[in-house]
Amino acid sequence: MRLIKLCFLLLFSNIILLNADFIEDPLVKPFAANIYEARIGMLDYTSDNYLRLDIGSNFDLYHKTLKNNLQFGIGTEFFTYTRLRSESSFKFPVETIDYYFGGNLTFLYPSGNNNFQGRLRIGHISTHLADGYTDNRNYHLEGEVIIDPIVYSREFIDLTFAVENSNFRPYIGVIYNFHKIPSILNMFIPQVGFDGKIKINDWLKIVGGLDFKLSGYNGDLIGMTDLLLGIEFRTAQNRSILLKGDFYAGESYFGQFYEHKIEHLGLGFQFNYY
Repeated sequence: MRLIKLCFLLLFSNIILLNADFIEDPLVKPFAANIYEARIGMLDYTSDNYLRLDIGSNFDLYHKTLKNNLQFGIGTEFFTYTRLRSESSFKFPVETIDYYFGGNLTFLYPSGNNNFQGRLRIGHISTHLADGYTDNRNYHLEGEVIIDPIVYSREFIDLTFAVENSNFRPYIGVIYNFHKIPSILNMFIPQVGFDGKIKINDWLKIVGGLDFKLSGYNGDLIGMTDLLLGIEFRTAQNRSILLKGDFYAGESYFGQFYEHKIEHLGLGFQFNYY
């Protein structure tokens, strides 16, 4: 019976996909400075001896354009962001990893020179200390607090609205944590930001973005600010390399360290596939 149900599901999915539009890029592209986006790249924090490694992908499975030019898509996202410690002899012990997976519904409505966008994500984040984290003070910054591993998990709905023209895209949204461990995490995380680009020529442009969230725990509000500026080199129609500088200040986005405030200036790179 399970096999029969699976066959009907695959057949129904194929019928839908045959009527779908050609998919080239995500209908709503990831927001440049948003921490919780799928990326492929790395940041070297110049202010301390840590690095952040991003591995993941966000791609759409289905696009459809309706008669009124309203477009909608269905997509999925799987990614990790990892804190590594930089040591001599080109060693990078992994200290903590945050895992994200989920799906999304996206909408785009063109009107004049603007594209009105909406994205609804349903996702899960969990975090774990790795074997590279040690309580040996010799491996940590002076004055840094050594922590014990905790259970950290969030299931949430992330709703964002944006207006995009050719060079600029402001957005506003909110994250609703409908299940969270520990329970003291705030239920709602409002967010606002923008990203933009300045095209130099067909293969070179300047990219920037700002993202601000109000997170926290125990009812207290703690800001999370990320500022990004970089140069993007286009290598193919939908492939590019972004050399970027990134400044972050606020509540740590690594779940194991959510009670800590951090401030980082990083330099790094990112491979874009859209």
